[in-house]
Amino acid sequence: MENGNKVLFNYYSDLSGKGQALDYRNGFAEVQEAIDRMIELYPGRILMTPYFNQVVSSGRLFDEQWGYEVCTNLSTNHPVNAERLKSGKPYNPHFRAYNADFQSTRRCCTGVHRDCASCFDTWEHFSWVMINMRKHLGSKEDFANWLGRCICFM
Repeated sequence: MENGNKVLFNYYSDLSGKGQALDYRNGFAEVQEAIDRMIELYPGRILMTPYFNQVVSSGRLFDEQWGYEVCTNLSTNHPVNAERLKSGKPYNPHFRAYNADFQSTRRCCTGVHRDCASCFDTWEHFSWVMINMRKHLGSKEDFANWLGRCICFM
């Protein structure tokens, strides 16, 4: 970071099931604390806020639990998503996850058959927070949390 680079953390899941102690179902408490310490030590260099770190690592945004039903990054032209897009939950109307053929799309960027409960991708959660701005209008603190997420990238 001394060279001016900025850092964004991402959480990954042990999808192969090789590290029992590292399985995402064990939670991310230690990692979350370590990232929060880095945010405090290097303000302006970490592209994350403690609030956003909590949302990603817990999969909670107010009264919602992360999953397919609330994900905002679904290919809007993929037939498997048709019912979800009618649910009334917000989504990015311009999102498409293209396959390697640059023509067809898959359900979302993390895959076709992957269980969304194992998705802790920072970018997916970033979109979830941003598109749910209205949920952050309940108090000054909520709005500051939302706005702080935006400012991290400026």
